Amino acid sequence: MKKFFSMLFIATMLGIVFTACGDDEPVQTAAPEITFEIQEDQAVVTAKGQGEVLLYLDGASTSNPTILQRSYQDYEAVFTATAQEAKQRISEVTTLKLTIPKSEKLVRFTASSEHESDTDTHFQFDIDLDKDSSTIYMYNIVFRIGEATSPAMTLRVDAPVTVDKTGKVYTYSGTGIVAFMMRGTSWVPMPGDAYLVHNLTCNVNPEAKTYSITFDCHGGHFEESGKLR
Repeated sequence: MKKFFSMLFIATMLGIVFTACGDDEPVQTAAPEITFEIQEDQAVVTAKGQGEVLLYLDGASTSNPTILQRSYQDYEAVFTATAQEAKQRISEVTTLKLTIPKSEKLVRFTASSEHESDTDTHFQFDIDLDKDSSTIYMYNIVFRIGEATSPAMTLRVDAPVTVDKTGKVYTYSGTGIVAFMMRGTSWVPMPGDAYLVHNLTCNVNPEAKTYSITFDCHGGHFEESGKLR
């Protein structure tokens, strides 16, 4: 009988030990909440939770809160977040697919390409989405016509502008566009069909601060890309 009680005591103690070990397993932190607020010109997205809360935008780590600018049209953004309290397991992932509504304010801005001197080839992009066309000012550009080159010219081209689905890249495009040349202090239309601008594509990304431009004119081709100031 004494041996029986000894064995029972040992089994009971082992059960207590195993139960204690089970109790030591870390609990999982509660999943965070992602909230957003639409303001006049931007959307503010915040992840709230216990311990360290991490927020991701389209799979990449981002600041918490994150501010997104409203653009000329709606665009989508996917946010995920996790939380982890000290000595706890990381939470389940919270996901929010958010549509950033277009701004009700008109989009108008001016951007200039990088250049060291006004005699360098450079550009100014004057974008106004409330108008049928926006302006590109091209300073000291040179065309290649076969093996020859044109004199440096300063031109103005007006063309419609569209925005990509992310609301970040603005694109001038068109063909058969009349170009204007600076003469003195006046813009004069370049004469004849030979001076029409064809196959114009110009992308301006003010967020990445980049631009690219390509077009044909007067039998020559022009192409340039670079950084914005």
